[in-house]
Amino acid sequence: MNSNYSVQELTRTDYLRLYTGWVYVATSTISDSIAELEFATSTGKKDIEHKYNGLITYKFLKEVVSFMLLNGNCFVYKEMIGNRVDSLAILRPDLVTLEESADGSLLGYRYNGYGKNILFRPDEIINFEMFSPWKTFPGTVK
Repeated sequence: MNSNYSVQELTRTDYLRLYTGWVYVATSTISDSIAELEFATSTGKKDIEHKYNGLITYKFLKEVVSFMLLNGNCFVYKEMIGNRVDSLAILRPDLVTLEESADGSLLGYRYNGYGKNILFRPDEIINFEMFSPWKTFPGTVK
C-alpha cells in the first residue's frame, strides 16, 4: 500500500489556468455567496459561539470555499497558544500530502512548499473536503 496520498496534483500554471474565465466567475460567485451568509442556530440566534470566534472572516471563508471548489480540499492549520486557537492558516492543497501508517490510519499531513517540509499531526489540521462517492481515504477526492 502506498504510504503517501497526494491530493489532486495541480501546478502553479494549472491553478492560474483554472482561475481564469468562467471558472473564476463561477468560483468567485459561489465563494462570495457562502462567505456573505449569516449563520444562525435553530432558535434564530445569529451570534454563534465557537472556539474560532474572530478568526472566521469573509476572506477566510472565501479562500476555503475557493480551494474546495478548485481542488476538492482545503487544509487549515490551527496555530495554538496553550489550549487556545490563536490563528488559522490556510495551506495550499497542492502542497499537502497525507501520510498513513501500514494499517491505513492517518499519521498526519505533510506540507512541502516554500522551502518548508513539515509533518502536522491530524489534530493540528482542519480538513474541509468536498463530497465524493469514490473517496477512499480522508483528504482525497479520488
